[in-house]
Amino acid sequence: YSSKGKNYSVGYDKTFLIDAVAQALEYERFDSRYSETQRKAEQIVIHYGDEKLLLDFENRTREVIR
Repeated sequence: YSSKGKNYSVGYDKTFLIDAVAQALEYERFDSRYSETQRKAEQIVIHYGDEKLLLDFENRTREVIR
């Protein structure tokens, strides 16, 4: 597939390429100023200012920390 001067190559169980360069597909689940969380994490912490939201999937809890 070609678009805007770039060539894309993708297929089932194949490497994703842009202009013949392999693209990394393993990345963090969230990577922002509010949360940096790995894939399949048991907990997610979202922070904004002085407040935090803790989502604990293993224990099925949600906690606001101020």
